[in-house]
Amino acid sequence: MRLRHLLLPLLLAACSHKPPATDWTPAHWGMMPSEVLSAVHDTAPASGGRLVTGATAKLRLDAAAVAGTTLPADFYFLDDRLVQVMFSDSQYHDNAESRKTLEHLAAQLRKQYGPETLGQAMDPAAGLSHEATWAAGDTEIILSASPVTATTSTVSVIYRRKSA
Repeated sequence: MRLRHLLLPLLLAACSHKPPATDWTPAHWGMMPSEVLSAVHDTAPASGGRLVTGATAKLRLDAAAVAGTTLPADFYFLDDRLVQVMFSDSQYHDNAESRKTLEHLAAQLRKQYGPETLGQAMDPAAGLSHEATWAAGDTEIILSASPVTATTSTVSVIYRRKSA
């Protein structure tokens, strides 16, 4: 009897042409800001930063779960379509603390997506620098640490739509 009640939802889900939600949010690439506002609880409008691609942060989530931790998230849109979500603490941390966060996030992302591809690090004299990427379907995941000073840095996790 219960199986019969599950068949219609399963059939509708299988026939849906909507891309699947990612593991970090019920949003998916190509959503408009109003759709993300409806799908992701507690998002709020933001007059945020702008990426070199021209994408603009139009929504913000003060606390979002990602890779076993909680960070603020900015939702970036290009031509009113979601193209990137950046999880990053706006506070600078000493390099030892940032390295601990970086190692924790990398371990969690490895569990989810397998081994990473390492990017080119900056000169260690500039401070903590690291970049690693993973791919999952139409999503590229980037974990990075960027030096602010020689002794402080920021860590971010970026989910973005993979380039064609």
